[in-house]
This record gives sequence, C-alpha cells and structure tokens, in this order.
Amino acid sequence: MNRKLKEQSKNSNVHVLINDSVEIGGVTFIGSTLWTDFKLFGESNKQECIFDASAKMNDFQHITINDNGKYRKLKVSDTIAFFDNSLNFIENELKNSNTNRNIVVTHHAPSPQSTPKQYQSDLLSAAFSSNLEEFIKKYTNKIDVWAHGHTHHSVNYQIADTTIISNQRGYSSIEKFNFDCGYIVEI
Repeated sequence: MNRKLKEQSKNSNVHVLINDSVEIGGVTFIGSTLWTDFKLFGESNKQECIFDASAKMNDFQHITINDNGKYRKLKVSDTIAFFDNSLNFIENELKNSNTNRNIVVTHHAPSPQSTPKQYQSDLLSAAFSSNLEEFIKKYTNKIDVWAHGHTHHSVNYQIADTTIISNQRGYSSIEKFNFDCGYIVEI
C-alpha cells in the first residue's frame, strides 16, 4: 500500500512521507508513521501496555502485512520494529538536514503531553503516543515544529524550543477535540 501511494503521488504536489523527506522553500519536512515503542508508562509497564493494545486495537485484528511473500496479521513486534526504524530515520534526517528549518510530521504522537487528559492513565494510550521528550530536547535546535495525529486530540505546546502541534478533527460524529478548520502554522 505504501509503495502504491508513493507511486500514485509521483509528479504531483503530494508528497507521501513514509520515512521520507522533502525540502520545500528552504524548509525540510521529515515524515514518518512512527508507531510507538509502548514505553509511554515506562519499561516496567511495557508488557502490560502491549497486552492491552494486542487485545483492544483494531490494528492487530485487521491490518495484514507481507512477510516474505506470505500475508499475516500485524503484530506488536512489527510495530515496535517500525518505530525503531522510524526514529532512526528521523534522527539521520535531522543530523543531515541542509536547511535551517525542519518540521517533523508523524502519525503517532511524540509525547505524553499529547494524550487527552481523560486517557492519561489509560495503558492503551501507549499505542498512540511515545515519550520522545528527551529526543526532542536533544534535537530542539534542529526541530522547529513536530506535527502529529492519531490521538484525535488537538494540541499546541513546547518541548524546549520545539513546538508540538496537532489539529485533528477525529471522528466528527462523536469527537470535537478543539479542531480548528482555519488553523494555520507559520514557519
């Protein structure tokens, strides 16, 4: 599916940033799904978070992946490997960026601060967000903005000098988490 999306967007104004980046007007956009490492509540709670996600998330019931020519259901171990790969990609792109402005765009959230208050103690939140605050602080001079989705919750906050933003509509029939249809980010 990812390859098909990238192929369909070639020679257009659409950039599919699945572990990919693009420079537009002197700004580098670094994109990745990111997934999560399930350590939102610490290493000691990781296995419980994995169990909760495996039992409750549709991702692990409905998503299939091609594993050497055979299709099988997505596993948590796959998403953790995807997370590691994504974080390595983001870090390498930041280290090698030739622009003074960088925006990281991910589907999953990079901080527990992006979790809606009513879910901050819910172990399932570890399937939506990771705690990358130390990573962001390490590269705060390289990351101007980190934009994300997946939490169905709009946020705007700072980690060091990096602005974390999300403006999500969510499921419009049941959620209205401060979505602003006129939201503009100036760079």
